[in-house]
Amino acid sequence: MSITHEIWLRCKTDYLTGTGSLRVVAARHGVAQSSIEKRARKEEWTRLRREFEKRQLEKLLPPAPPTLPPVPMAPDGAVSDEWLTKRVEIHYRKNTELLDKTRTLLDAKLTASEKPSADELGKMTTALSGIVSAEIALLGLNRKKGKSRRPYPRPYYADPIPVEPIPTPTSTNEPTS
Repeated sequence: MSITHEIWLRCKTDYLTGTGSLRVVAARHGVAQSSIEKRARKEEWTRLRREFEKRQLEKLLPPAPPTLPPVPMAPDGAVSDEWLTKRVEIHYRKNTELLDKTRTLLDAKLTASEKPSADELGKMTTALSGIVSAEIALLGLNRKKGKSRRPYPRPYYADPIPVEPIPTPTSTNEPTS
């Protein structure tokens, strides 16, 4: 059976847009896995998929600033408090804008009329986890001052329970009956 150009195009599009692995795409379109793997190697689908994902990421992320402003120095050579406060504010504002934009795009995908596939849902879950982690770090919520994590829960009693030693039997020369 020959595979039509349209089927190859659908397979390639599905793989490049991240809707499944080669195995999943082959099963979805009724193509032998070995055939699709051979064609993918020949046409470098993996490289094309990475480039597609990179372009999609560039759409989400704003371009990096060309250079940072010059560092204002105090007379003694240290960074001034005013400059540091300003930089922290800029950093916080830019990161919250980026997180808000990413959350809005993710929300739009989840509420779309078309239900996401398992692969898409997994990617969105990973993205949401990253957003939450970034927000926690940005807000400084992951810092615990003066407390260390215990690997196990603290017992409900404060003092250890006293244990009396077990008496050892003394040897006697009396016969046992």
